Amino acid sequence: MNRPITSFASIALAFAIFAPSLRAANSIGAVVQATDYDAVNKVTTVHILNTSLKEISAIDLSIQVTFADGTQSLLGSSFQGADFLGGITNGGGGIAPGATFDQEFRGQEGPVHATIDVVVYTDGTADVLNESVFKSLIADRKGRVRGLQKVDELLSAALADPAVEDPGAATATQLKSLVARAKHDGNTIEGTAGYEGELQGAIQNLSHAPAGRSEREDTRLRAYIKTNEQQISLILPHTEVIGTRPT
Repeated sequence: MNRPITSFASIALAFAIFAPSLRAANSIGAVVQATDYDAVNKVTTVHILNTSLKEISAIDLSIQVTFADGTQSLLGSSFQGADFLGGITNGGGGIAPGATFDQEFRGQEGPVHATIDVVVYTDGTADVLNESVFKSLIADRKGRVRGLQKVDELLSAALADPAVEDPGAATATQLKSLVARAKHDGNTIEGTAGYEGELQGAIQNLSHAPAGRSEREDTRLRAYIKTNEQQISLILPHTEVIGTRPT
């Protein structure tokens, strides 16, 4: 059976007309459309719609679990969403206007009720109902920048020292010590998760390098530093976000 063809322009027009009414009703730029619970696998899938006219770079949900006996958990206040910044800075994207995104919660002993409390946009603005989660999210993005900068600092120093026989391995060893320190600090320093994540990623990349030192390997490592610099320049605009409380 042939289906009617609807032009992209008509879809965009329809959404442009419909979206403002959704924003007015929900006062935040995204809405939970539906929730599915798989009792066998204990997985709740939350279907989210971007009702704003802007691309979403991160989203958070407050969640509450309803157990088999009817009791409910306390409303979760830690980050329970998704940050799409990694995909955005690597040529992908977040949640486009009118697009949907499915967030899964696994291992729950009952269906999850989710409420969207933070929506961050790629234009540097955010709808914020949960200030602590918002601050933590931005801190982790800044932590990523600090991590990339530290990797470049250590690797550049190793490359500049002719006495270092294997700059990649030497840098990886230093990074492992920094990761151990970050784990010890735990959540006492804002942005630790983002910082540690970048260090761990660099350790993996540098650990696969050929042993020893060669002009070819030095060139590759310098190119790696340049790649990190590009990532920093792409992440930085997303670390300065103005959050406002929807009314």
